[in-house]
Amino acid sequence: MRKLIASAAAAVVIGMGVMAPATASASENCNTVNWGKNVGFGKATGWACGNHAHGWVTDLAADGYCPYVITHWTSGGVASGPWVGPKGAEKEFDSYDPNGWGDFQYMEIAGVPC
Repeated sequence: MRKLIASAAAAVVIGMGVMAPATASASENCNTVNWGKNVGFGKATGWACGNHAHGWVTDLAADGYCPYVITHWTSGGVASGPWVGPKGAEKEFDSYDPNGWGDFQYMEIAGVPC
């Protein structure tokens, strides 16, 4: 458990990419936001609509770190996606606001030792 907490702390320090939408909506008929970010060790692309984000995260470097996406919501909610590795591996993910009502705010790419 301590190792997981230490890895999470390292991920915060290593997190380098932030993705912010141009627009988001609180209504059922939300504006779909397309996003993408490449931070060297990993990349992520996808879309978000309301309290749901969908995308893919890819490991770009053989560096001992696995990239993953952290989604931030207007409710203050934060959700982490799956880790991916080794280099060249890609994972699809879905992320939802854990509070259930916030709109997509931004996403960042972080990495954890793996």
